[in-house]
Amino acid sequence: MSNFDARVSFNNERVMRKVKKKINRGIRDSAAEIADEIVDTAQNRIRAKQAVYTSQLLNSFSYTIKTGSKKTTIRVVNTAPQAPYQERGVRGVERGVGEYQYTSRKPPIDELLPWVQAKLGGMTLDSSGARIIPAPADD
Repeated sequence: MSNFDARVSFNNERVMRKVKKKINRGIRDSAAEIADEIVDTAQNRIRAKQAVYTSQLLNSFSYTIKTGSKKTTIRVVNTAPQAPYQERGVRGVERGVGEYQYTSRKPPIDELLPWVQAKLGGMTLDSSGARIIPAPADD
């Protein structure tokens, strides 16, 4: 019986380039799934804070994916006008200067009134104007 001797050689550089190419393709192909997960996580945080009234904040997410030769960038934004205020919290105009202060740009009253009416319907201020109490029944 004869011996069988085989030798295999390969180019490590070529193999590594192929592996890297496959990894990069996997990252690029999964970028949309990653972006969708980011949006889902943000929406779940909004729901957990019970910060939903018209769903505008929930439905105003979008993302862009940029793929370069060395990196893939995912940018997720929320275009609702109230998104920065909701995200960071904001001090009132009278409370001093800060990064997240309303200054001259206050929340849109037209957007807030329906929420206030829905949440406080049937309520009124007491005679001192300091407390919210149930409104008297109309006779």
